[in-house]
Amino acid sequence: MMSSHDENSIKSLLGEKLGLEFKSTGLNLDTWGRVDSWAEVDFGCKLILEVESDQGHPTTNVLKIWPYIEENQEACVILAHVFRIGGRSESGSRARLAAWLGNRLEKELEGRFFYRRLLWSPPSDLQGLEELRVILRN
Repeated sequence: MMSSHDENSIKSLLGEKLGLEFKSTGLNLDTWGRVDSWAEVDFGCKLILEVESDQGHPTTNVLKIWPYIEENQEACVILAHVFRIGGRSESGSRARLAAWLGNRLEKELEGRFFYRRLLWSPPSDLQGLEELRVILRN
């Protein structure tokens, strides 16, 4: 299970590796939910960081972004969805469903939504980071 300390470690690591500063306040997705960690990126997108601890439904963190983007036509979101390697939520059917949904939404909302699944192994190994960098460079 990931703690808030783990989440802060991931946020710091990601910020350092990508040269981004995450906001100190959360972001409300209108009536669809809230995200705790996010950063503005150069081309107007918001990079949203969702770290799965042992939440039973990681798809919720993907789904809440869909209606937000549909209702806000100018919105652009990059979702960095982090799972701990070996964690309960990393390899089950719900994690696979979240990844499938994220990839499907990326096609549906082309150019406005990007999904990258990252795998974290403490203290500083973050797999999938290069794929995230590709989005940020374009």
